[in-house]
Amino acid sequence: MYRIDALEGGHAGESLETAVEIAELMNWPVAPPHWIHLPASLSFARTNSQPSPVAGWLRHSRQINGWGTDPNPTQAWLAHVRGVVGEMQ
Repeated sequence: MYRIDALEGGHAGESLETAVEIAELMNWPVAPPHWIHLPASLSFARTNSQPSPVAGWLRHSRQINGWGTDPNPTQAWLAHVRGVVGEMQ
């Protein structure tokens, strides 16, 4: 679990808790996690979601195009999550 600052969207200016599954970090940084975990109280106009292993959370399916071109994969991941969070209502 980690926090990000939402820069755009319905939660702009807020600090939001998000997470990834440890199992999805097995291939990090060669392959990024596929699922972004967020509290179920946060919503998107459109999303593909499933229950998260954490009660009260959902995991949202998001693909990253062009992964591996950034020299700093951690910053690339955080930028990806901020972009997804920017889609929230």
